[in-house]
Amino acid sequence: MGSQERVELWTFAQPLPGGSGVAARRAEDEGWTGLAFTDSQNVVGDPYVALTVAAGVTSRLRLAVGVINPWTRHPAVAASAIACIDVESGGRTELGVGRGYSALALLGMAPAPVAAFGEYLELVRAYLDGESVPMKRVADVAGRPVGAGPLPDTAPEVSSLGWLAGKFEGRPPVPVFAVASGPRVIRTAAEQADRVTLAVGADPERLKWAVDIARAARPGVPVAAYVNVLVDEDVERATRVAAGGIASFARFASLHGRIDGPVSAPQREVLEAIPRRYAGAQADLVTPEFATEYAILGPPSYCVERLAEVSALGIDRLHVVGPSLGVEVDGAAVRACHDRFVTEVLPHVVA
Repeated sequence: MGSQERVELWTFAQPLPGGSGVAARRAEDEGWTGLAFTDSQNVVGDPYVALTVAAGVTSRLRLAVGVINPWTRHPAVAASAIACIDVESGGRTELGVGRGYSALALLGMAPAPVAAFGEYLELVRAYLDGESVPMKRVADVAGRPVGAGPLPDTAPEVSSLGWLAGKFEGRPPVPVFAVASGPRVIRTAAEQADRVTLAVGADPERLKWAVDIARAARPGVPVAAYVNVLVDEDVERATRVAAGGIASFARFASLHGRIDGPVSAPQREVLEAIPRRYAGAQADLVTPEFATEYAILGPPSYCVERLAEVSALGIDRLHVVGPSLGVEVDGAAVRACHDRFVTEVLPHVVA
């Protein structure tokens, strides 16, 4: 992979108390560009706490929430939190936003509608840019708490992050990336966020379809992608080790029962079946045939070659989803696969 083709490589971690600092130090030592902490309050700890810890134990690693959703994080609260961490980290943070899945499902809520997703991106971007937001827009996007009455006539007419003024005025605003899989969400992300991060798999034809949608909406918008990658010469074994992560991301392409974009017959069969299974059982649907099309599985040289192919589509950042624990996968196998990627692939790809 030539130097001109090298890309940012990001990893991710769960924000579990006591483990966030360890994960951040390891990611920096291994040579990753960035680390994103997931946001799902019923499953893991708080990502902002994790980012604060991570900022204190690293010096180069970029840090992000990957990702918040419009319903559980008010745009002003999310913007204020990430901006604080950005100051503490020396300008190394980013904010990821999606429509929501497990964080909302475990509260009995569906993913945010596309229109609400776009409105949220616009508002959180306005707060981070130091702008004043009309109070009516804030109330419309956040909703009014049950039992709350109208504000008095003397209430503020606008909402802004006042603390960013003065001492912190003039700082570059925190970048916002938006995760998208369907065409409407991709277009909205391209129009409202600083970067589109695709969750459509690693199939070049499907990625090109998504990149073209983003660039048609906003030429020149930076594009990233989540890609499932596993280094292993045995495809069946690689599928078992990667199946949990593959199923987790593949479900976003079929969450509402409609498959957009180009897909082969094996891909369509699995993508259509995933929504009919509970999350814990979805990995059983991932076949070697599906995995080799949707993900990148193979020896180190093949993984480097395929990542170069993805980069050549105009994608300059990859969020790598690697091995995952499962019924037939133990921790030693997960660690071994991760270590092979770090030592045999990452040095040949990362910018």
